[in-house]
Amino acid sequence: MILKIRKLFRIMLNHYYQVVRLETGFRVSYLPFIFFILIICISSIFIRINVINEINNKYFLKTLLFFGLCNIIFLQFNFGCRLTITIGKGIPYFIREIKSKKNILLYYYFTGFILYNLSLLILTFFVLFRLY
Repeated sequence: MILKIRKLFRIMLNHYYQVVRLETGFRVSYLPFIFFILIICISSIFIRINVINEINNKYFLKTLLFFGLCNIIFLQFNFGCRLTITIGKGIPYFIREIKSKKNILLYYYFTGFILYNLSLLILTFFVLFRLY
C-alpha cells in the first residue's frame, strides 16, 4: 500500500515538475535582479497604514514606497506575460499536440498547466489588489 502511494506521489511530482518547467511567465536568471526582486517583495510587506504612520524618516519612507511601486510594476509585467503566454502560446500548443498525438499524458499536462497558471494569476491579482 505504501509503495503504491509512494509511486503515485512520484508520478504526481513528475507531472508537476513537467508543468512548472514550461515557460509561463517572465523568468530571470541574472542573480542581482533576483536579489532586487526579493528585496522589493519583502519590503512591500511593510506597506501598511500603521507602519507608514510610524515612520518618521522621510528618506526611508520614500525608499519603502519606491520598492512598493517597483514590486507593483514587476507584478503587473509578470501578470501580463503569464496571461499572454498562457492564452497566446500555451493553450494553442496543447490543443495542437493533443489533436496530433492523442497521448493521455498531454491531457494531464494541459490540465496541470491551466491549473498552475490560473492559480498563479489569481494569487498575483490578490497581491496586486492588496498593494493598491
